[in-house]
Amino acid sequence: IFLFIPVFLIIGERWRIIIFEDHKISLKESIKMCLAGGCLNSVVPSTIGQLSKAYFLKKENITFKRGINFIICEKILDIFSVCIWFLTGLLLIRKYNYLYTTLIFLCIFVIVITLFYFGFNFGKSNIFKKLFWFLFKYELINNMIIDTYIYILK
Repeated sequence: IFLFIPVFLIIGERWRIIIFEDHKISLKESIKMCLAGGCLNSVVPSTIGQLSKAYFLKKENITFKRGINFIICEKILDIFSVCIWFLTGLLLIRKYNYLYTTLIFLCIFVIVITLFYFGFNFGKSNIFKKLFWFLFKYELINNMIIDTYIYILK
């Protein structure tokens, strides 16, 4: 129970950052949406309860279709963060056989695809910069990322 509050504060802030491009909502409202989705997830099968977030966004004058897009974006970020932790664990184990090598390359592939997914809106959206702020902390890394995207988009 003690860790429940910080976890939902982080999840609520992430949800608020994702939605921020279309609509400004308070942290309190985003936490309410996340709690409602979590509550419904315990009642309905799979993670269908997350669709309730799109319903609550409809009340905030965001279309249901756009709300579904936000949920998909959030799930992509979930997969990205799981792959980061999984890759970190695999690299710390240092057991390099066929299975571990395959899993390492799979994690790297998912991470790169996720970065490209958010990167193609690079010039139009600040979501990428807000969620991956640590990549832009140093000017050298920032320039490398921009140069890579310019090279790929040519």
